[in-house]
Amino acid sequence: MLPLEAYASVGSIPVGLFALIPLSGLIALGLHFANALPDVDADRVAGRHSLPVIVGVGGSRWGGPAALVAAVVLALALAGPLGQAGWVWFGGVSVLALGLVAVTASRSRRPFSILAVATSARASAALAPVTSTSYVGGGW
Repeated sequence: MLPLEAYASVGSIPVGLFALIPLSGLIALGLHFANALPDVDADRVAGRHSLPVIVGVGGSRWGGPAALVAAVVLALALAGPLGQAGWVWFGGVSVLALGLVAVTASRSRRPFSILAVATSARASAALAPVTSTSYVGGGW
């Protein structure tokens, strides 16, 4: 969301940046499930009513990776139109995909740290073209 905020602060938001809104929402949802997973049972006992508590441990275990997979699929679909189909961008997507495979295959009860690092690598790779000279004076 940082690029969207930066452009908004100067009063000019390129239309392509609006794609960050659903991508960021999917990433936030996926990381929320991953972060809450270890605490779902305790939160239920404490009477909390968060989305991970409502869907339970099983739903949270699969909901987090599913939201992140949806973000990857959407990012892949938008790569060409947003001009982000470079090797750094695909490297970031690959790191996130590997993190998702690792968490899903291991059925980790604490997937947040792996998914947060993998998602950060993906986000950093997405921001890399923004700082390149090809974007000076241009938009997404």
